[in-house]
Amino acid sequence: MYEESSNLYGWIEPPKFKDFFDKVGIHTTNKYDVKLNLSPHMSEIFMGAGFTWHEINDLVSFTLTNVTIPNGAINTTAVRTYGENFEMPYSKSYDTSNFTHYLDNNGKIHKFYNVWMKEIYNPYTRTVGYNSNYACDISLLLYRRVRILGEFKHEPFIEITMEKAYPKAMNPFSMQGLSGNAPTQFDVTMVCRRIFAKYRATPINDYANQ
Repeated sequence: MYEESSNLYGWIEPPKFKDFFDKVGIHTTNKYDVKLNLSPHMSEIFMGAGFTWHEINDLVSFTLTNVTIPNGAINTTAVRTYGENFEMPYSKSYDTSNFTHYLDNNGKIHKFYNVWMKEIYNPYTRTVGYNSNYACDISLLLYRRVRILGEFKHEPFIEITMEKAYPKAMNPFSMQGLSGNAPTQFDVTMVCRRIFAKYRATPINDYANQ
């Protein structure tokens, strides 16, 4: 027979789910942004293809309707020195990220990725470019909804950086004659060398009372 006691060392009453999220809030709004840090080589290539720096940021951010936030996984292998096998880590692998874009009527966002991918592999000369030339860092900013001085605003609280990223594939998209006014979309698979995460230093201490 066990007796409950509030005097036990380290014993606290488990917090209620609602009380916890009333205090700090729960992330529900799907707000995000993407920022590219292009290499000097790619900046020059895009300029030559008729793009400006501000236009590239607008194209990628405004047409991006869906993005997969990537992460990483520890790779392990079974090892046995004596007794049972157990998993030991040996490296880390990183996920791809899927960018889904609306196709603008000028086709600029589609051209943007085609120009980029041509620098990775040129289909005419059949040559592969240097990674330092075509790869760039991509920052994915995830926003939270907070109330500041009685007004709701969106502020970034997680930043995912894809280091040395580039488009691996522009996935095919189908055109349907009976689709009506449905927006045309296409997917781009992005790969990278490593992924880092940064978190906002100022947490929400009492969401309900802000």
